[in-house]
Amino acid sequence: MRNVTIDQALGLPMPELLDAVGAEFTTVDIDDPAFHGSAIHTQSGRLIIVVPSSMAADTADRMVRFLVTQVCGIEVASSPVGLDVEFTYLDGGGNILSHTLAPAGGDR
Repeated sequence: MRNVTIDQALGLPMPELLDAVGAEFTTVDIDDPAFHGSAIHTQSGRLIIVVPSSMAADTADRMVRFLVTQVCGIEVASSPVGLDVEFTYLDGGGNILSHTLAPAGGDR
């Protein structure tokens, strides 16, 4: 995983941003209104960022960029409105498996 600056995370064209952090992007057919996207670290070291296929392109762009800031440890003023990041840990050693956007307050 490579890091980027806040300016790069928010300003690079999406293909360049994904290349800069070494991530792949895909959409998934998940029909769950509580799912807004996830950044998944695979055991092989790949980073895959997914959002629902039904999400509007501009919203998906914002979600991907926000997830990149979270993966890179970049502090941002706020998360997308009404969303928190839930962390799933691979093991007890603090290795993060995924960052998932979910409704604030844990209403999943």
